[in-house]
Amino acid sequence: MIQNRSYGLSSFFIKRICFLNCLVFQLISQICIEPSTNERELLIQSLCSFALGLCLLPSNNNLIQPYSTESFKQLINKRIGINLFQEKLRIISKSEFYIKALEKPQLKFLVSNEMIFDHEFAHLYETLQSSISNILTKQEIISTDNSFIVPT
Repeated sequence: MIQNRSYGLSSFFIKRICFLNCLVFQLISQICIEPSTNERELLIQSLCSFALGLCLLPSNNNLIQPYSTESFKQLINKRIGINLFQEKLRIISKSEFYIKALEKPQLKFLVSNEMIFDHEFAHLYETLQSSISNILTKQEIISTDNSFIVPT
């Protein structure tokens, strides 16, 4: 009986890890899609960058097994590239939808599909976007510094 429970528990975790791996790689594939002229598609790519970037924050360190903050940094650098990731991340901040939501807590729309972001999300993005970029930039500086070390 105990063996069945432990098997069920371990299969639960295996399924969860597989799901998280699929989710991470889906976010990466969305970020890496060729740039579009459609603003909503660009915003989706930026949202995917933001979602993946949230995993870098120290408060989330090691909550998503088997990923740590450091492994997410390496994954972003290897699969996307830090510059492209940050470029996609900044798309939201250039959007008129974001700017309106950030400026006005109570937005009024004639049609519901005019609203893409609400004030709470815009505030969250404004607060965390620079932290995400700083974490990646700090890593990039450290790795760049190491590449200039000349053995004696």
